[in-house]
Amino acid sequence: MSLAVLGGCASRGLLDTTVAPPADDESYFVIGVPPTNHRISVFPGEIENGVFHQSRLYSAALYGGAKDGFVVGKSPAGRVLAITNVRLVEDENAVLRGRNFAPCQSAQTFVFTVPKGKVI
Repeated sequence: MSLAVLGGCASRGLLDTTVAPPADDESYFVIGVPPTNHRISVFPGEIENGVFHQSRLYSAALYGGAKDGFVVGKSPAGRVLAITNVRLVEDENAVLRGRNFAPCQSAQTFVFTVPKGKVI
């Protein structure tokens, strides 16, 4: 359901180059995302028995495509985040049309816990 809503958004949670350093209770995360016609969804959740479960309460920490090869997002410290979807669009300006790729069953994805006051 969240991905359907986000499908109409060009980006969510992306930071620009004028952002101040992170506060002690948050961190910024930088993820390489080539090529430019790929969008990623990064959602919060929790790990239970070694498996990531996406939160039903929190919206995406980030949805968008790379600028100069990277996406930069922000999250509160202590939150567990994961790349939950990669969307392949026709070109870097496309928003709606594309194909989604998500990990399923026993497939692994990039999961990390946000530290305090860092750029990771």
